[in-house]
Amino acid sequence: GARKALGAAALYYLNPLSIYNSAYWGQVDAIHTAFVLLGIVFVSRSRWGLAGGAVALAMLQKFQSIAFVPLLLFDAYYHRRWRGVGVMLIGATVMAAWVLLPFAMSGSLDDVLYRAYVNVVGQYQSLTPSAYNVWQLTGTPLWNDSVVPQPVALAAAAGRLTFPADAAPLLWFSWRNISLVAYSLCVALILSIYSYRPRAVTRAGAAGLLGLAFFLIPTEMHERYAHPAIAFLALWAVTGAWKERAYYLLSVLLLLNLTAILRVDQIAMHIAASLVLLFVALLVWAAISNGLNDAGAVTEIPHAPPDEPMPPVSALVTWFRRGTYLSLVAACVGVVAVGYACKESHATLSRDDTVYVSGLRPVVSRQGWGELGRDRAVLGGPIRLGDTAYMRGLGTHAPSQLTYDIPEGIEAFNAIVGVDWAADEKGSVVASVELDGRKVFETGVLTRGDEPVSVGIPISGARRITLRGGPSADGVTADHLSWALARFE
Repeated sequence: GARKALGAAALYYLNPLSIYNSAYWGQVDAIHTAFVLLGIVFVSRSRWGLAGGAVALAMLQKFQSIAFVPLLLFDAYYHRRWRGVGVMLIGATVMAAWVLLPFAMSGSLDDVLYRAYVNVVGQYQSLTPSAYNVWQLTGTPLWNDSVVPQPVALAAAAGRLTFPADAAPLLWFSWRNISLVAYSLCVALILSIYSYRPRAVTRAGAAGLLGLAFFLIPTEMHERYAHPAIAFLALWAVTGAWKERAYYLLSVLLLLNLTAILRVDQIAMHIAASLVLLFVALLVWAAISNGLNDAGAVTEIPHAPPDEPMPPVSALVTWFRRGTYLSLVAACVGVVAVGYACKESHATLSRDDTVYVSGLRPVVSRQGWGELGRDRAVLGGPIRLGDTAYMRGLGTHAPSQLTYDIPEGIEAFNAIVGVDWAADEKGSVVASVELDGRKVFETGVLTRGDEPVSVGIPISGARRITLRGGPSADGVTADHLSWALARFE
């Protein structure tokens, strides 16, 4: 039906997994998925030649599309026997010849076929480069998949310390070959189950299972190779509530797998913004729907009991609502006031003629944890040494090295250095300053409970200054070092 079809399209199009893989990452898995899906549509309409052409386009774009060829060939034979298979193969051949003709005319066809198809298996010789599949369960996902598992080798040795490898047929069963055998059996099982009800919905479900099997069982899989499954299973998921819930869970798990390569923290702001917008939208919807007069609404549930009468609103509830609304208004006014005060403060600090190091770009910036805090501590917030907070300075974490070019006309470097208040009792650091590679200042071991140390170094004639933070003997835990008011004068 049209409504479920639209729902299936929404499940794919609005799926964070689809957006992450295609729009955000820029990968091309959605392209061959679209061609395979088109082939499945043609099969449902008994257009066998067009189905073959669509799948040929998919395979020409991505060899992984071969995972769905058995299903289409099975359908062609099931419904039209060998005639259907023949028409499908003719359609695929014509389409492939049309696309490959320019490569043949340019003399590059052999190279294309070898790189895109012949040399595909064995290109990434590990159990699973980045797919969280069955080979992750071995605990050694980066093992070479061309080697023989230890139990197979022991069986082939038959108690011998040495034996000729070429005389042991069992040594054919490498990790890779075992995976291909297991995958072939799984494909046969899926097609066998599908054969009981070869209909449009079950066809989409079978295609989704084949996509998952291709991702989960063979070796050398990557994190993106399950992408087609979410398109096919969307058609299957809208036919039942439990199917839809399973689809949500699958989408979340496959989305987490994508973060193996492209870390999710790179879109942390996008996720946070989406969650905030969704929350605000739900709040607005709840507020509007509760305020609308729905007395004339017609329920879709037959023989539904009448709504229970609402009790009168007490004075306390009324004042609670009013207090809530007034508090929201006061909060908005407070935010505006704080923003204005922040702007004025920043303008005042910017008028200072002192050259603060936090406003310069370091030549070298290395630290053991986190990111360099400019006018903030490494954990965020203002720099705090002892009972004093500082609005200018550098927040870092030992071991750290910060190297700056010294501006012209500078005669001295000044700062107040110590372990930031944000560190716990384990924080302990040794701070030092170097001029042109020569150490000119060093503190003893500083802890959070120690008084900060004032630094004043004449630097006339020097070209570069390096601020270092070194961990003490107890390691680097909580070694948050801050250079408050670090400046050139």
